[in-house]
Order: sequence, then C-alpha cells, then structure tokens
Amino acid sequence: MFISCAKSDEYNFDLDTFGRIKANDIFRKIEIIPLENKPEAMIDFSYKFVYYGNKYYILDLYVPKVKMFSENGEFIRSIGVEGRGPGELLDVRDFEVNRFTNNIEICGNVNSKIVTYDTLGSYKCQHLLLNGLYTVDKFCYVTDDVLALFTQMNPKENLFLYSKKENKIISRFSNGINGDYNLFFNSSRPFSHYNNITLFTDIYSSTVYEFDTTRNNLKELKRFSFGNYDFNKSLLPPLDIFQQMSYENKIDDILEKVRKFVTPVDGFFETDKYWLYLKRNNEIILKNKVTNSEYKFNGLDGGRRLSISGMTDNYIYGIFPVEYIDKYISEDLIGKDEFKKLKDIKKEDNQVVIKYYFK
Repeated sequence: MFISCAKSDEYNFDLDTFGRIKANDIFRKIEIIPLENKPEAMIDFSYKFVYYGNKYYILDLYVPKVKMFSENGEFIRSIGVEGRGPGELLDVRDFEVNRFTNNIEICGNVNSKIVTYDTLGSYKCQHLLLNGLYTVDKFCYVTDDVLALFTQMNPKENLFLYSKKENKIISRFSNGINGDYNLFFNSSRPFSHYNNITLFTDIYSSTVYEFDTTRNNLKELKRFSFGNYDFNKSLLPPLDIFQQMSYENKIDDILEKVRKFVTPVDGFFETDKYWLYLKRNNEIILKNKVTNSEYKFNGLDGGRRLSISGMTDNYIYGIFPVEYIDKYISEDLIGKDEFKKLKDIKKEDNQVVIKYYFK
C-alpha cells in the first residue's frame, strides 16, 4: 500500500446499520437547472462534471471537448479539438480547471499530452507527457508546476508526481495491487480538493492522503475503517489464475468477492462534511464533522442512489439524463417553480443539473 510516515485520524463505521432514509431527513430543497438545447450544447455521456467560478464544465466521453455552461444552464462554448495534431486530442478521459491560472486543461489518453485553453476557448499551448507513462486516466494539479497523474492499468506503479518544468516524473507510488485487478476496482474520482489542498483517495486502504511537495511524498490524513468489511487482499484470486480467466469469469469472480468487502470507490468529498461512496451495494456515508451526526444509506425514498459530482458546504450536485431525472427527484423537496421546470422538460432535451440543499 502507499507509504506515509505521518499518523492519520481514523474513522470507524458500522455498516450493518445501513438502511434507507427519506430525502427530507438530510435535504431541505432541490434546485433543477436544465441545460440549453442547442445542437452544439447537447451532452451524450457526461464523463466528468465540474462546477467552478459560477460555471459548469462538462466532459462528454464521446466528444473530446469540454462544454461550458453558465450557472443558469445557458451554453457558452465548447473547448477542445479532435485530432492528432498540435493542440488536438484523442480519447479524452479527464480535464482540470487549473486553480492557479483558471485555464482549462484537457488530457488526451492516446496521444499523452495536456492541452491548455483559456476560458474563451482559445488554444494556448500543449505539454507532451514523458514517454513511458503507461496511460493517464486522471490528473490533478498539486502546485502550479507539479501534477499528480493516476493510471488504472500500470502493472506496478499507478500514481505519479510529474514536474512540467523539469519534464520528468519526480515520484512514483504503488498501492501494492497489480494493475490487472484495477479494471474491476477502478476509481473514477481519485482526486479531490479541500481548503485549496489536493487530496488523493486510495480505494483499497480507504485512506485519504495529502501530497507533500517538499519531500515529493504522500502524507496520510485520514483512514476509514469498516470493521469486517475492510478490503482484504486475500479475497483476490491469485494473479496467475486471474490472468487466465475469461472476462466473464473475472467479472463473476470479482463481483462475488466485492459483496464481502467495501471501499470508497466513486468519490470522496470533504467540506464541513464527509461524503463517501462505497463499493459494496453502492452505499453512501454522510458524516457532519461539526455535529458528528452520521447517515449511512444505500438509497433515498424510492431506492434512488445519489450519484453526485461534487459537494459544497450547502449542497451536493450532479448531472443526469432527462430519461432518468424522475428517479432523482423527491416530491417532498420540490417547490412550485422547480415542479414547473420538471414538467417543461421533454425527452429529447439536454441533460439536467440538480442541486440538493442540506438542512
């Protein structure tokens, strides 16, 4: 596992007390923001959604562009160009609104480069990542120079610190799990921010780290323990056997073992609260750091799972296709104005942003 010299805070949770709660147990209202329906604004598959500087930035998995919307859902512009030439991208898996420059930076997985655009969508420059990186699935700025790069499939290391100025990897980290397993235990949101600090969550050890750039190392901040449901490496089939299994048998075998343990997998968010997605049965933990109140649940009333993209002190938010929107709306929380918006939405409309405001 990742090594850190610092002792972290530990939080223990009893997962056997999970249950369903009503939406109005934790939320006071819902806000619906339909995104504009211009042809160039339409989102096919929202792969990453960022709310920054009162704007929405959305990466469509099948289009190597980041689409920018106002806070009210009005389309502003698309950023990015598909291709293999300078300033062009293929197989985009991640982007970042650089908090040091406010530029939009998009990472191409195939051509291993990060392309920089200003907020008007104008191309500024590109940075070719050092050859030898297996793939780059996710990236995040730690400082104005140092990038954290995360890959799911590298057989050995899967986390790197990379200096753009020096154009080299300055640190390598491994969680001790061969990359072949990561296809089934992947992390869609390994990075997050809190108090302007970049955090990394290791899904296997359920540990949150801060990057120590003075030593180019990791500092363990907090560890989440789930008792008998903590990840146990011995549950994984031996690597040589696993590599010979068919894809279907790998899925069956892994899913059978997933039911026996749990890790944060789809995201860790921190404000004055902790919000963790857990691997086992899509469960969620919400813990208020101030009041120490704690909710553990695997669905709201009606069985809805809250798949969110981020959290502020006041609300969580996510983006949803219109055909599923009714599954994420609670009648107890929707006011007259929001109900009208909901009724005006047509099946061919663009995706919808929903904000859930905490009590």
